[in-house]
Amino acid sequence: MFMAYLVIGTFWYCALGWSYLVDALGLDFDYQWPYRVPALVYIITYMLSVVMCLAVFTMLAWHLWSIAQGESSVENHDHEHYRKVAASRGETFVNSYDLGKWNNLNLFFNIGPDG
Repeated sequence: MFMAYLVIGTFWYCALGWSYLVDALGLDFDYQWPYRVPALVYIITYMLSVVMCLAVFTMLAWHLWSIAQGESSVENHDHEHYRKVAASRGETFVNSYDLGKWNNLNLFFNIGPDG
């Protein structure tokens, strides 16, 4: 869940800091940068926040997809191989821990009627 908090925090930093970025870039010509932090430092911090938001969101989405499939990172790699072997034999590989996407997510996050 830390990844979700980081994505939310960086998203709101970027959304609410947009007007300050415009000021720091000097796009509003009659505005002077009144802060002690140099404008270049704010621009770099803002860019880092945007990149971190996108990168961590991608990681979060990948992890949630793995949870929905009922796999860990190692199992994901192994199951790819097992699917190829099963396909070459004309069979279908079935993950015995996959209870369905929504049931896997409910079980992982401990929500639902049994949670």
